[in-house]
Amino acid sequence: MEKIRQFITGLKDGFEGFAAMITGIMNFFLLAIAYFLGIGPVSVIGKIMGKHFLELGKEKKDSYWVKRDAGKQETEKYYRMF
Repeated sequence: MEKIRQFITGLKDGFEGFAAMITGIMNFFLLAIAYFLGIGPVSVIGKIMGKHFLELGKEKKDSYWVKRDAGKQETEKYYRMF
C-alpha cells in the first residue's frame, strides 16, 4: 500500500513540474507574439511619426499634472457616459 501511495505522489509531483514548465513556455511564446504583432509595430510607427507616448523629460516642473479641458457639455450627456 505504501508503494502505491509513493507512486501516486511521485506521479502527481511529476505532472505538476511538467505543467509548470509548459505554462512558462506558453506564456513566453504568447507574450512574444503579442509584443511582435501588437506593441512592436505601434512603437515603430510612433517613432517614425515622432509621437511620444510618455513624457520622459528630465526637466523639473512644479507639477506634472496635465490639464484637460473637456468643455461644457449638456447635462444629459453626463448621465449617459457609457
